[in-house]
Amino acid sequence: MLRLSKLPQSIAIFLLLFSLPTTADMAPAEHLVELLQGIEALHARYEQTGQQEMQTGEFWLRKPNQFRLESAPPLSQTIVSDGYSLWTHDRDLEQVIVSTLNTQAEDIPLLLFAGEPGRLKDSFMVEYFEDGQHDYFVLTPLEEGGMVVGIALAFQDDLPVKISFESAMNEQTIIHLLDVSQLLADDTSFDYQIPDGVDVIDDRRPDVSISD
Repeated sequence: MLRLSKLPQSIAIFLLLFSLPTTADMAPAEHLVELLQGIEALHARYEQTGQQEMQTGEFWLRKPNQFRLESAPPLSQTIVSDGYSLWTHDRDLEQVIVSTLNTQAEDIPLLLFAGEPGRLKDSFMVEYFEDGQHDYFVLTPLEEGGMVVGIALAFQDDLPVKISFESAMNEQTIIHLLDVSQLLADDTSFDYQIPDGVDVIDDRRPDVSISD
């Protein structure tokens, strides 16, 4: 099974704590589901803080469960999901790891935007706050023992602008999203072609048969 510890830090998201009054007219989980249902595709540049060095890059995603993330040096990784398999290409190591996609947002928080929003209420307790400019949602997993103990999302004009998470190892990361849009990427963005001359490690389950 794909574990968060195997994922690049650029996908990591961290819990933010807010002390703002709740003003949502609907239940927090329903409010978040409504926002996420309005997002079919998403594109943004990002800046990640919380690690020793700032990490930057760009991502595209599309429902269901498809995304592509290009991280700039010093990380230098390409991560692609076609909805079934996950390819992680470390360009410095010239290595590609292929895994069966774990669709649990607790392990890959980016899938909060590309997955099925209705599943949130089965997996998280959701709290809502707002300050007149942003809508904030704090998500706490209902089951303990996972790799993520808290996720927080900040929205502006119905689009996410900040994502954060806290891991079970008390590692905290904040990701700022820049130039956010609902740009629809073409199919080739999620149809990953393994480059020539790289080492390939295929960790997919034997019962998964997806063409590369």
